[in-house]
Amino acid sequence: MDNPDELFNHIKSILGESPESMRILEDSISIDVQMEYYKMVSKVRGSEVSKDYNSDDLLSNKLTIDEAKEYLIRLAGTDNVENYRLIEQYASIASPDLKDWALMALNESRFHMVSSLSEEDGVFISTGLGGKSGKLRYFIVFVPNSDGLSPEQKQLVVDEVNFLFPRYSSEVEIAEVLDDFICVTALIPMNIAVNEPINAVIDECLSLGCSLNDGYIVTNVKTLSENEIIKVLNHEPIDGMNFDEQ
Repeated sequence: MDNPDELFNHIKSILGESPESMRILEDSISIDVQMEYYKMVSKVRGSEVSKDYNSDDLLSNKLTIDEAKEYLIRLAGTDNVENYRLIEQYASIASPDLKDWALMALNESRFHMVSSLSEEDGVFISTGLGGKSGKLRYFIVFVPNSDGLSPEQKQLVVDEVNFLFPRYSSEVEIAEVLDDFICVTALIPMNIAVNEPINAVIDECLSLGCSLNDGYIVTNVKTLSENEIIKVLNHEPIDGMNFDEQ
């Protein structure tokens, strides 16, 4: 779907009248890791168990990286409390190579646990930046016009973000000036179109004479560096990913 409004309405139709059944991956985990995880889920759970692993081997780091990944996937695929606690324990000590993988397994295991206890099928939503409490985390970039922004105007944008976003039940985690750009990390509810608080800030700033562009960058995939922001504005792909001009 190329139209953001169409996509937003489609998400709302999926959630229906039961948003409480929605589970969001809270941790910020690379999309590449997530894709690798789900591919291995299909492979591992679609085959018979070929090796026996145990908790001692996992916690003492006796398993290879691939073995640990496979074992975590097998543990996460159940609604067993002991398995959940084992994954939780391992996630607290996992090496950098396996930290995100363990967090993926922990979130999946939690999803199965909650669904089993509530006796309801849930919807598991995962993005690169994660989220919490029914809200998705977005990285937003407000862009100045060619005239640029004065220090006072930059502060005005930050102030308006902090003032207006809560009106849309959105939480501002970070609002800062990055050279010429104002970068915001915020949690926005699933039932709020992400462009609503953003456009509210832009409209208010323009009404106050702030030289702010009515276009902006928004993504829930990753936090962008200044170089990546410039690439997006120049319509250049980053990490093989193109941003929709809408």
